[in-house]
Amino acid sequence: MKDHYDECELFVCDCSDTAHQLVFQLWDFGSDGEELWQPAKENVNLTVCVYLNQFHGFWARLWIAIKYVFGYRSKYGEFDVVNIRYEDVPRMKAILDKFVSRIEKYQVELDETDSKRNLVQD
Repeated sequence: MKDHYDECELFVCDCSDTAHQLVFQLWDFGSDGEELWQPAKENVNLTVCVYLNQFHGFWARLWIAIKYVFGYRSKYGEFDVVNIRYEDVPRMKAILDKFVSRIEKYQVELDETDSKRNLVQD
C-alpha cells in the first residue's frame, strides 16, 4: 500500500499569515499500479488539513491549558479561520474535480465488476 499522496495543494490565508494554512491531499491507492482486491470508491481519499499554528513555548501553552480548564473563553473564539483568496479558487476547484472524477472512475469499474459477476451467476 502506498504511503504518500498523489497530489497536494497548499492554500495560505488571504491575510498572508503563513500560520493560517489549508492543505488538500488527494490519495488514490489504485493509481500506483498496485492490484487492489476490488475497485471501490474507498480507494480514493481527500484529506483536508487546517493548520492554525500557535507558536508558544511550553509554559505559555500550559498557562493557556490551565485557563481553559477553569472556563476561560477567548474573545476571538476557540479557533481561527482561513480566508480563501479569489485567485486560489481555480486550484481548489481543480483538486476537488479530480477527487470526484476518480471516485466516478472507481464506481464505473465497480459497476462493470458487478455486471460480470451477474453474468457468471446466470
